[in-house]
Amino acid sequence: MGLQGKLKIYSYSEHESEKQDVKITYPEDLPESDLNYDKRGTSEVLEKPKIIQNIEEKDEMYIKILSMQLINLSGQQTSVKVWSVNLRGYESKAKSDEDGGDYIWDDHFHLPNGKLENVMENEVNAYKEAYALLKEREGYENLIDA
Repeated sequence: MGLQGKLKIYSYSEHESEKQDVKITYPEDLPESDLNYDKRGTSEVLEKPKIIQNIEEKDEMYIKILSMQLINLSGQQTSVKVWSVNLRGYESKAKSDEDGGDYIWDDHFHLPNGKLENVMENEVNAYKEAYALLKEREGYENLIDA
């Protein structure tokens, strides 16, 4: 089980010289332990490097999910279960089958909140569902089941 086809890999970097103004608004209810506690309820404009989008295209890639784990992300007042997914990309399915360590690309991401949350209870193939969701991600739209 895997995906195959044209992959677009998006990354973001700071421009070396161009700047942009970014407005930061601090919430009223910042806890006292926050470094910006004294700025609560205010806004400020900061000059930051301009963020540019970079796109790397891989014309033919075979992608498979290396592993998936259900993890619990906990914050101050919330707890969310998400699937953590590790991917590897190969020149072809044959290369993947031949030597799983001979990959040319890898990635890791968390599926959005709520996706696949009931997989365990419903005896659904989590990998099959994850591949379907993967094809909905930006850059993965041109991949097909392999």
